[in-house]
Amino acid sequence: MLQENKITHPKKLAFLQNYPKFKSITDTAKAVGIARQTIYLWLEADKVFKDKLYSLKKEIDDELLERVEVEIEGRALGTKPSKMGDVLLMFLAKGLAPDKYRERPVIGKAIIGDVIVKLATPPYLDEGGRDAIQITRSTEGSQSEVNGEEARD
Repeated sequence: MLQENKITHPKKLAFLQNYPKFKSITDTAKAVGIARQTIYLWLEADKVFKDKLYSLKKEIDDELLERVEVEIEGRALGTKPSKMGDVLLMFLAKGLAPDKYRERPVIGKAIIGDVIVKLATPPYLDEGGRDAIQITRSTEGSQSEVNGEEARD
């Protein structure tokens, strides 16, 4: 009786054992003597192989992200000189953790489509229900006329 969650194919096992060393499907396939397309066929056909490979890839990416974050922290504190360039660090961080290091974080839910907003100013009415802005303007105009006439006298 075969166990469904165990890989027994020797080439698949060799590939999975060597993947952490090469960190690339192409390089690992070449080292093990398998065509790269064979790996992609296995990924489509074998769920257990796919899960194990993606698990290895996640571990490798997590280790690299940790190294990048230590590098960034060392630079920020000025405690660690670096050989890595700023642009390299930026793209590594964005590639490894796009949700954490995106340029514009998404706040709340994303809205798809157009949103139409109609803005209206409320009427400014005085206690008598008349437009307060019109009253102020007319009062200011008459005040200045009165002041102007008083200044001439």
